[in-house]
Amino acid sequence: MKNRLLLMLAMAALCLPAFRARAADPAAEWQQIPLPPEAAAPPAAAPATAATELKDLIARISASLKEGKNRTEADQADHLKEFDALLAKHKGETNDDVANIAFMKATLYLQIFQQTDKGAEMLKQLQHDFPDSKQAKNVDSMLANIKKGEEARKIQDSLAVQSAFPDFDVKDLDGKPMSVAAYKGKVVMLDFWATWCGPCVGEVPNVVKTYQKYHDKGFEIIGVSLDHQGDKDKLIAFTKDHNMPWRQYFDGGFWTNQLAVKYGIQSIPATFLLDTEGKIIAKNVRGEALEPAVAKALGVKYEAAAPAGPQGALLQNAPGPVLPRPLQPAAERPEVVLLENSIFPDFDVKDLDGKPMSVAAYKGKVVMLDFWATWCGPCVGEVPNVAAVYQKYHAQGFEIIGVSLDRQGDKDKLISFTKEHNMPWRQYFDGKYWQNDLAVKYGIHSIPATFLLDSSGKIIAKNVRGAALEPAVKKALGVN
Repeated sequence: MKNRLLLMLAMAALCLPAFRARAADPAAEWQQIPLPPEAAAPPAAAPATAATELKDLIARISASLKEGKNRTEADQADHLKEFDALLAKHKGETNDDVANIAFMKATLYLQIFQQTDKGAEMLKQLQHDFPDSKQAKNVDSMLANIKKGEEARKIQDSLAVQSAFPDFDVKDLDGKPMSVAAYKGKVVMLDFWATWCGPCVGEVPNVVKTYQKYHDKGFEIIGVSLDHQGDKDKLIAFTKDHNMPWRQYFDGGFWTNQLAVKYGIQSIPATFLLDTEGKIIAKNVRGEALEPAVAKALGVKYEAAAPAGPQGALLQNAPGPVLPRPLQPAAERPEVVLLENSIFPDFDVKDLDGKPMSVAAYKGKVVMLDFWATWCGPCVGEVPNVAAVYQKYHAQGFEIIGVSLDRQGDKDKLISFTKEHNMPWRQYFDGKYWQNDLAVKYGIHSIPATFLLDSSGKIIAKNVRGAALEPAVKKALGVN
């Protein structure tokens, strides 16, 4: 699991959202940090600049990281020398483009090498060398986030399996006292989640199913909601609508939720499974791993059964919120760097009905390319949000192109799913799973993955979902 605060470092300096419910591979995130527009789309005959040179270096580093190797300081020694050479070449220049060279080197240490001490020192040096840059103005907050992240990591490390879970004394949504001690003799799952978190919502049917099956045998859940201030009624309505009768702690603190801070929670969903004595026996079990873990803790026989309902069946097969694509041989792996403000490379395929489909055919529309699958829990969890935004803005020029990574033989299942979930937009499906032609073409390594394109086919946002999707679409359409 990648530390949420490390990801915030890059996002803070570049005015991007500071958090995604579950981060993808650190290398994939690092390579997606957008560069200035000049680097994204330089004039064909323009001389090399700090921005264009940095773009080239990042592309080469990204390609090396995609191989699943080259993730240590020693592996990247030659590329690190190129950062130093670029800084030396542009010595005396103090603009943001040059500052970004130092910034990207620092984030490489923070996100890929996981060397926070060195990364922090580089940020301090950046602040000294480029005091007027936009990157320098964010260094103090970034350093504070590094410190918080390190403190949270230490807390998480202390919450080891077989250790006693430190108790709390809070009040639930009804104002009644709540603590772990009150559940002594029960198997308890502490579930840190939020209604705005797609992966959390995607896991709800699986959690509900397990609760209903084992509650009368001694299984309890304590929910800890990281929802926003003012969303108490929304939370209550959500738990009722989704058959979640267990108690919830909510203080409206979002990421500063009292219990989230106390236990060093840096990403959600996050869970702790406790035995009858309050000892941690598992962390972050979900999907198909949850029920057998609960059964084992209760000392009852686990009998695998087909989940009730199509969505439960899909989630049962989802190992977690971010699903990595198996690595291809290096020679077959595309070197794709899809930067914001660049034109999305077009494709020419056929949809589920055998009709030609391309981005060019949607010129003049705002389009979202959505890489997903019916077996992907987080994708399924995001479907209601995507469908709601589509229904609201389709008439104003918003279109979606779905790219399904479902398996060979699942075409009918896919068609049925899209009909049942009110997804009328067109889908590309070739049954190749992670070798889906478009997934390979665009270097997709985890799903859900999205690209939001403006009316000219230019990438204006990547991986917007949840509460961020509707405002992004509105802005692209120019509507109030």
